[in-house]
Amino acid sequence: MKCSACGKTIQHLYHLDGKIYGYNCYKQALSLKYVSLRESYNNSYIAKCISAIEIFSNIEYKKDYTKKFQNSILQQWSTCKKLTGKQFECIINKFNNIQYINYMLLYVELFKDEEVERHIYIKINEENLINEYKNNQTFLNIIKNTMYKASIKKGKTFYIVTYKDKDIDDDFIYCELLSEQKLTKYKNDKDTKILDIIEIK
Repeated sequence: MKCSACGKTIQHLYHLDGKIYGYNCYKQALSLKYVSLRESYNNSYIAKCISAIEIFSNIEYKKDYTKKFQNSILQQWSTCKKLTGKQFECIINKFNNIQYINYMLLYVELFKDEEVERHIYIKINEENLINEYKNNQTFLNIIKNTMYKASIKKGKTFYIVTYKDKDIDDDFIYCELLSEQKLTKYKNDKDTKILDIIEIK
């Protein structure tokens, strides 16, 4: 067998990412992979910090303690463009649901992250979140401008629908984001009572 890096014949094989190496070339390839992964991690964290600061800087807090914390963080960021892990977590924990989604959207714009994109999709489809923010135009714009953007451009329409099952206690109410096709299905279901429909425009 030959080393995939230097082409020399090797007896003791070392495997990395589907390739075969001799020991010295393996060490070098492993070192390069580590540097690459470390750089990717660092770039990801920087993108998260930038996104968090952007949202954080536009929040108007009322409590003096929180205002002082905000000012100190923004001053530090302005000076050295760095956040500790603890500072970053404190900022994120102060976000409400809408602010957190906007933070994730900014992050995905700066650093392509499929896992975060999936998380955004799951988050904006959470029933309790939809119910809480169904009359919030910022939230409706988030729906329009995220995972549903391509569909809406193609002429598809989405609705936030509040409904209940006629066979279940009146206090148990559902709130979902539905396509036009699924809404029609619910309208035609004799066991479903539609209570409210909000079109995503």
